[in-house]
Amino acid sequence: MNDKQIEKKWSMTQFLATNTAMRLVITATLVLLMLIPLAMVESIVEERHMAYEDVLADISGHWGREQVLTGPVLIVPYTEHHEVTETKVDNLGSEYLVKRLVAKNFRAVILPEYLNLEGEIHPEYRYRGIYKSLVYDQEVKLDGSFTKVEAQILALSEPNLLHGIHWDKALVAVGMSDPKGIARVQALTFGGAKVDLGPGTRVPELLASGFHAPLNIGVISEVSFNLEMKIKGSHGFRLSPLGKLTEMNLSSSWAHPSFYGDLLPASHDIGKSGFKARWSIPHLVRSYPQNWILESNAYRLDAFSAGVRLFEPVTLYTEATRAVKYGILFIALTFLTLVLMELVTRVRPSMMQYAMIGIALSLFYLLLIALSEHVGFNMAYVIAAGSVIAMNSLYSLAMLSKKKLALIVMVVLIALYAVLFMILRAEGHALLAGSLLLLAAVAATMFFTRNLHKRLPQ
Repeated sequence: MNDKQIEKKWSMTQFLATNTAMRLVITATLVLLMLIPLAMVESIVEERHMAYEDVLADISGHWGREQVLTGPVLIVPYTEHHEVTETKVDNLGSEYLVKRLVAKNFRAVILPEYLNLEGEIHPEYRYRGIYKSLVYDQEVKLDGSFTKVEAQILALSEPNLLHGIHWDKALVAVGMSDPKGIARVQALTFGGAKVDLGPGTRVPELLASGFHAPLNIGVISEVSFNLEMKIKGSHGFRLSPLGKLTEMNLSSSWAHPSFYGDLLPASHDIGKSGFKARWSIPHLVRSYPQNWILESNAYRLDAFSAGVRLFEPVTLYTEATRAVKYGILFIALTFLTLVLMELVTRVRPSMMQYAMIGIALSLFYLLLIALSEHVGFNMAYVIAAGSVIAMNSLYSLAMLSKKKLALIVMVVLIALYAVLFMILRAEGHALLAGSLLLLAAVAATMFFTRNLHKRLPQ
């Protein structure tokens, strides 16, 4: 290499090291390149989140899934005799008409006149390795009444066709979305008599899963019922309001309820010690009647429901994902701090040193998710942020050779991670907080670079 080549190479190196505009372009390029390690970290967070969701599904599958209670429903079979005319042919080949009675069996579906549910939900965590899943068990008390049962069946049938109501084959069916969550069920009290329960609803076309109670108590007109049970589930609990008037009262020690379904509670009280909620639902809000013939109509009784979900405000994976999304902003603000110090002090760190600081900032998020699975998000955040701040501060001290400048870098990083923590804890205000932070960063950049054009070569 001759002297001219060496001089040319040195001139280019000196230009890249001293030209402010070029350094700004290279710094901005480095910021964009930091998207690569951030994307890799985000994919790891998503992978861990998917593993967590799989564990939740497995635990809830064994413990009990979301429970939807539908019932009780009174099913009463009856028979009608229909006259049919048939054409016969005699031995001579002549046709003649014959009338005869044909028995047709139907099942009347009768919904309660009044339905009341009292439920107390007890939340708890079930653990699988490093993961935990929120589940619950619930004490349920159902009571209500059926009225004018015989009159309703007569109204469904043609009076001159009704041959008989089979009261001995009547049954009460109760639908449950996940019957394996049944921990305990006492015998149904129906009309003052104890009735044993059996598996399956016996009317799968109406209620796919649940249990039933066969009745053999004679003619049913006005009758009350009572049922107490303990069920296990996860995520939430809903009730299908089958009564002409349905009332439901739920309470729990869980302080973060999310009321969902088709109707919100008429009143509720939420505090640190838990919640209480009350629903009062008239039958007019539904799309199905109080009685019908099962063979003639198909209604989805669980199409309308109301209940509560045990809501976990923010999981550690949600917080980690949200933190990663702010990663590029925090790297850019840190680089911006270094660039501004360059403009003021004329200290020129190399681009490799910028890259190392960016990589260290990216590792914060990986360390955060790895630690939070073991020690909780708050402690993990403190450890991860403290490690990255200490590492970058010491590196800046060696890089800038001035304690004052290294201290500025440390203060900026502490402020950034403190702001990020507040954003992550803001929940519903996270977008607003992040937007205000970005606005403040742009405003600060505009202020410190307002005279930059005087420094750039014309």
